[in-house]
Amino acid sequence: MLQVKFAVAIIIVAIATRFLHALGGIVCGFPIALCLAWAPGSLRVFVAGILAGIFSAAGVIAFSYWVFSVLPGRESFGLTAMLAATVPLSLPIWEDFKKARTLSHLQAQLPEGAQGEASIMTNAARFSAIGDVVGVMLGFVWFACVYD
Repeated sequence: MLQVKFAVAIIIVAIATRFLHALGGIVCGFPIALCLAWAPGSLRVFVAGILAGIFSAAGVIAFSYWVFSVLPGRESFGLTAMLAATVPLSLPIWEDFKKARTLSHLQAQLPEGAQGEASIMTNAARFSAIGDVVGVMLGFVWFACVYD
Protein backbone atom coordinates (compact mmCIF):
# COMPACT_ATOMS: atom_id res chain seq x y z
CA MET A 1 0.00 0.00 0.00
CA LEU A 2 2.90 2.33 0.73
CA GLN A 3 4.26 1.91 -2.82
CA VAL A 4 0.87 2.87 -4.28
CA LYS A 5 0.70 6.01 -2.14
CA PHE A 6 4.27 6.84 -3.10
CA ALA A 7 3.49 6.45 -6.81
CA VAL A 8 0.32 8.56 -6.47
CA ALA A 9 2.33 11.28 -4.70
CA ILE A 10 4.94 11.30 -7.50
CA ILE A 11 2.20 11.59 -10.14
CA ILE A 12 0.44 14.42 -8.27
CA VAL A 13 3.68 16.35 -7.85
CA ALA A 14 4.79 15.83 -11.46
CA ILE A 15 1.43 17.00 -12.82
CA ALA A 16 1.01 19.98 -10.50
CA THR A 17 4.57 21.28 -10.86
CA ARG A 18 4.00 23.24 -14.06
CA PHE A 19 0.84 24.93 -12.75
CA LEU A 20 2.33 25.72 -9.35
CA HIS A 21 5.46 27.15 -10.95
CA ALA A 22 3.40 29.55 -13.08
CA LEU A 23 1.16 30.45 -10.14
CA GLY A 24 4.17 31.08 -7.91
CA GLY A 25 5.72 33.33 -10.52
CA ILE A 26 2.56 35.41 -10.78
CA VAL A 27 1.80 35.53 -7.05
CA CYS A 28 5.37 36.52 -6.16
CA GLY A 29 6.49 38.48 -9.22
CA PHE A 30 3.53 40.80 -9.59
CA PRO A 31 3.53 42.24 -6.03
CA ILE A 32 7.30 42.63 -6.13
CA ALA A 33 7.08 44.49 -9.44
CA LEU A 34 4.31 46.69 -8.02
CA CYS A 35 6.42 47.52 -4.97
CA LEU A 36 9.19 48.58 -7.34
CA ALA A 37 6.93 50.68 -9.58
CA TRP A 38 9.07 53.74 -8.85
CA ALA A 39 12.23 51.98 -10.08
CA PRO A 40 13.44 51.83 -13.66
CA GLY A 41 12.16 48.90 -15.70
CA SER A 42 15.52 47.16 -15.84
CA LEU A 43 15.85 47.07 -12.03
CA ARG A 44 12.21 46.04 -11.59
CA VAL A 45 12.60 43.17 -14.06
CA PHE A 46 15.86 42.03 -12.48
CA VAL A 47 14.57 41.94 -8.90
CA ALA A 48 11.06 40.68 -9.63
CA GLY A 49 12.28 38.04 -12.11
CA ILE A 50 14.90 36.54 -9.86
CA LEU A 51 12.79 36.62 -6.69
CA ALA A 52 9.73 35.23 -8.48
CA GLY A 53 11.86 32.42 -9.88
CA ILE A 54 13.32 31.58 -6.49
CA PHE A 55 9.97 31.65 -4.72
CA SER A 56 8.15 29.68 -7.41
CA ALA A 57 10.79 26.92 -7.33
CA ALA A 58 10.69 26.92 -3.52
CA GLY A 59 6.90 26.72 -3.64
CA VAL A 60 7.02 23.67 -5.90
CA ILE A 61 9.50 21.95 -3.57
CA ALA A 62 7.37 22.85 -0.52
CA PHE A 63 4.29 21.45 -2.24
CA SER A 64 6.17 18.24 -2.98
CA TYR A 65 7.24 17.98 0.64
CA TRP A 66 3.65 18.51 1.77
CA VAL A 67 2.22 15.91 -0.63
CA PHE A 68 4.78 13.33 0.45
CA SER A 69 4.13 14.14 4.10
CA VAL A 70 0.37 13.66 3.72
CA LEU A 71 0.17 10.61 1.43
CA PRO A 72 2.96 8.12 2.16
CA GLY A 73 4.34 9.81 5.29
CA ARG A 74 7.01 12.33 6.18
CA GLU A 75 9.81 9.75 6.15
CA SER A 76 9.12 8.95 2.47
CA PHE A 77 10.37 12.34 1.26
CA GLY A 78 13.73 11.53 -0.26
CA LEU A 79 15.74 12.04 -3.40
CA THR A 80 13.01 10.54 -5.59
CA ALA A 81 10.45 13.00 -4.25
CA MET A 82 12.89 15.87 -4.66
CA LEU A 83 13.54 14.88 -8.26
CA ALA A 84 9.80 14.53 -8.89
CA ALA A 85 9.48 18.19 -7.90
CA THR A 86 12.51 19.59 -9.70
CA VAL A 87 12.87 17.61 -12.93
CA PRO A 88 9.57 18.92 -14.37
CA LEU A 89 10.89 22.45 -13.71
CA SER A 90 13.56 21.91 -16.34
CA LEU A 91 11.01 22.45 -19.12
CA PRO A 92 9.88 25.96 -18.05
CA ILE A 93 13.49 26.91 -17.32
CA TRP A 94 14.57 25.77 -20.78
CA GLU A 95 11.61 27.60 -22.36
CA ASP A 96 12.54 30.84 -20.58
CA PHE A 97 16.16 30.61 -21.76
CA LYS A 98 14.98 29.82 -25.29
CA LYS A 99 12.53 32.75 -25.19
CA ALA A 100 15.29 35.09 -24.00
CA ARG A 101 17.59 33.95 -26.79
CA THR A 102 14.86 34.38 -29.44
CA LEU A 103 13.86 37.81 -28.14
CA SER A 104 17.50 38.85 -28.08
CA HIS A 105 17.87 37.99 -31.76
CA LEU A 106 14.64 39.80 -32.61
CA GLN A 107 15.66 42.81 -30.55
CA ALA A 108 18.73 43.31 -32.73
CA GLN A 109 16.47 43.70 -35.77
CA LEU A 110 14.30 46.41 -34.21
CA PRO A 111 14.83 50.13 -34.73
CA GLU A 112 16.78 52.00 -32.08
CA GLY A 113 13.74 53.44 -30.28
CA ALA A 114 11.99 50.11 -29.77
CA GLN A 115 15.00 48.22 -28.45
CA GLY A 116 14.54 49.51 -24.89
CA GLU A 117 11.14 47.91 -24.46
CA ALA A 118 12.31 44.72 -26.13
CA SER A 119 15.29 44.47 -23.78
CA ILE A 120 12.92 44.52 -20.80
CA MET A 121 11.04 41.52 -22.22
CA THR A 122 14.30 39.71 -22.97
CA ASN A 123 15.61 40.35 -19.48
CA ALA A 124 12.31 39.25 -17.90
CA ALA A 125 12.63 35.80 -19.48
CA ARG A 126 16.34 35.60 -18.68
CA PHE A 127 16.08 36.64 -15.02
CA SER A 128 13.06 34.42 -14.42
CA ALA A 129 15.05 31.42 -15.64
CA ILE A 130 18.04 32.42 -13.53
CA GLY A 131 15.79 32.74 -10.48
CA ASP A 132 14.34 29.28 -11.17
CA VAL A 133 17.81 27.76 -11.35
CA VAL A 134 18.84 29.48 -8.11
CA GLY A 135 15.61 28.32 -6.45
CA VAL A 136 16.19 24.71 -7.49
CA MET A 137 19.79 24.90 -6.25
CA LEU A 138 18.63 26.34 -2.92
CA GLY A 139 16.08 23.53 -2.72
CA PHE A 140 18.82 20.94 -3.14
CA VAL A 141 20.93 22.71 -0.51
CA TRP A 142 17.95 22.58 1.86
CA PHE A 143 17.47 18.91 1.00
CA ALA A 144 21.15 18.13 1.68
CA CYS A 145 21.07 19.96 5.01
CA VAL A 146 17.85 18.40 6.27
CA TYR A 147 18.39 14.88 4.93
CA ASP A 148 22.01 13.96 5.64
